[in-house]
Amino acid sequence: MPFVEIKLWKGRNKETKKKMIEKVTEAITETIQCPKEAVHIVVHEVEKDDWAIGGKICSERNP
Repeated sequence: MPFVEIKLWKGRNKETKKKMIEKVTEAITETIQCPKEAVHIVVHEVEKDDWAIGGKICSERNP
């Protein structure tokens, strides 16, 4: 049973997340030849204030 955990910044709509989940599932099933029902995906949305890169909070970084 493949388990995928995706962490991304908050702000994407439901349709965008559904498309991402479908494509990730497709890539896994094609690569390891497993049924799509075996693929588990969890999406964690994180505020930019709670994510930092290089010692800087992402909400304060330039895009």
